[in-house]
Formats: sequence, C-alpha cells, structure tokens
Amino acid sequence: MLAQYVEVAERYDDAIVLFRVGDFYKAFCEAAETVAEEVDDERWFEVSSHDLRRSWATFHLVERQVDVRTMMSVGGWSDYSAIEPYLAEPTESRIGAAMR
Repeated sequence: MLAQYVEVAERYDDAIVLFRVGDFYKAFCEAAETVAEEVDDERWFEVSSHDLRRSWATFHLVERQVDVRTMMSVGGWSDYSAIEPYLAEPTESRIGAAMR
C-alpha cells in the first residue's frame, strides 16, 4: 500500500493525497508536513484521520449540498445518527430557501 501511495503522491505532487484504509481516510506523514510548511502552522501535525473525515463530510454536506444518503455511502457511515452531527443546523433562511 505504501508503494501505491508513493506512486500517486509523485504523480500528483501539487495535491495532498488521502488513502482509504478500511472505513477511514489516512493522510501519510508527508501530507501533514506539506500542509504545515505551506501554511506555517505546526498544528497540522496533530490532525487525525477523524478530523479530516469530519471536515470532508461537513464541506460536502453543507457547502456542496450533497445528499445525506450519498455521503453515507461514500463515507462509509451505516447509520444516520453517525453522520447527523455533520449536518448544518436548519435556520429560518435555509428553511425559506429550501421551500421556495
């Protein structure tokens, strides 16, 4: 698996490569080092796969408005209660926009 990661990382050297391992995405050391150096923030060394998955899910659910069932399938969540915390809270403006 590491050889496959290296091959992909070299091919896309301007991107951060995440690998799916089981139900989780793993960012290897080089990705954290790259981000930490580029943004000059050492806190990136402490980012976990859970942090990445949560950010990824929130971005797609809230910003890109990907439907929940699609995200559950792609992200490996088998239960709605596991993905529910990543959903945006309904506000009056969101409810109004959705009902137009």
